[in-house]
Amino acid sequence: MKLVIVGRANVGKSTLFNKIVGRKQALISDISGTTRDTNIGKGEWNGVLFSIYDTAGIGLKPENEIEEKVKAQSENKIKQADLILFLLDGQEEILPQDKKIAKILRGSKKTVIMAINKIDSPKLRRKVDPFEFEKLGFKDPQIISSSSGSGVGDLLDEIVDFFKKNKKTSTKKIVVEDLPEINVTLSGKPNAGKSSIMNALIKRKVHIKEQEQIIVTSIAHTTREPQEREILTDKYKINFVDTAGIRRKSKIENKGLERLSVRKSIGELKRADITLFVLDLSEPLTSQNKKISGLTEDVYSGLIIIGNKWDAIKDKTMESDQEFKDYLKRSLPFLKWAPVIFTSATEGKNILKIPTLIEEIFEERNKKLDDEEMEKFIGEIIKRKRPIRAKGTRNPRVHGFTQTGTNPPRFTIVIGPRDTIHFSYLRYIENRLREKYGFGGTPIKIRVKALK
Repeated sequence: MKLVIVGRANVGKSTLFNKIVGRKQALISDISGTTRDTNIGKGEWNGVLFSIYDTAGIGLKPENEIEEKVKAQSENKIKQADLILFLLDGQEEILPQDKKIAKILRGSKKTVIMAINKIDSPKLRRKVDPFEFEKLGFKDPQIISSSSGSGVGDLLDEIVDFFKKNKKTSTKKIVVEDLPEINVTLSGKPNAGKSSIMNALIKRKVHIKEQEQIIVTSIAHTTREPQEREILTDKYKINFVDTAGIRRKSKIENKGLERLSVRKSIGELKRADITLFVLDLSEPLTSQNKKISGLTEDVYSGLIIIGNKWDAIKDKTMESDQEFKDYLKRSLPFLKWAPVIFTSATEGKNILKIPTLIEEIFEERNKKLDDEEMEKFIGEIIKRKRPIRAKGTRNPRVHGFTQTGTNPPRFTIVIGPRDTIHFSYLRYIENRLREKYGFGGTPIKIRVKALK
């Protein structure tokens, strides 16, 4: 069951969407046309589950390629809707765009609930005239404030009643909800091909659930807000999040909006189990690429480096694959543990290898080694190379080494109360852990604890 929110720009669709899904998923600003791609979320009210779609504002004639695609995507969601929520701004008069949208909705033959938004106080409620809005062709509008939540409960009651009467309800989570979830974020510079890779996965991977392709153009910063899509495998539900491209501050044009987009992109990195760091192979690696990869390292997410647009590389030889891998490893030496895969989103090259690699890395991130194994391991390490002090006059004495967590793998090394240990020795331990136990595609955290 699908609820689609429709209305012109800046009537509060994204604010209402966030209120219903229960988190700040959609990007919100005062700038007209902030929403481009359809936001997809899950709503629940009185035990009834439903899908909710926040569409871009419509009603005006498109003026460029992005607006054409935005309009087409919004109109497509109207066709797919089980129920449409037509949102209007109660603080403004009815505009020509509102009338145009109402005409489209009447022609769709879909059931429409109309809501008058931004009624944030009793004074505004007294001023609003519902009968004026009913002239658009839809009766009994709900009066709400999506920012404060006033009236939203009554609105949800009406939405759920419709789903129940039309037998489009579900109070049970379907079987796939029991699958372990992996959160994956796509990150990189603008136009590296993140959205194209997401769309290629949606197109080629089976078990797709209510997916919408993401708008792709050659215009930088086409994607403004995180776009979530799900892919189901035999073992996992992979939640992909496509983020806005991160570029240098000096190149940001719409500073307020793009900075907000970049902030949300960085926030998505922090909640990711695994990051797909997408590079445009048709361009040289830049300092901004290195900065973005550093953000990934800071949040300790797993990592796959994706060299995209492989088809754009001319005069490739049998050795080109390894040459590019060596180049990336030299350029990003602190990420040597991250696997590299070369893709072409347009041709589909290696696209279906991505979910398999994600599963492998997720399992490496959740690998747990027992204490006895770790004590034996650290004993062998110390025999091969004595611990190195960071400062002081004596080498540290190691009293224990255990794994203390997973996702990412976390270890604790215990040393004497006055001892110190050099960071290079911790790196040595990390390298030996990878040598013996794998942990491919994931950072490893080693904490130093001194006895009291």
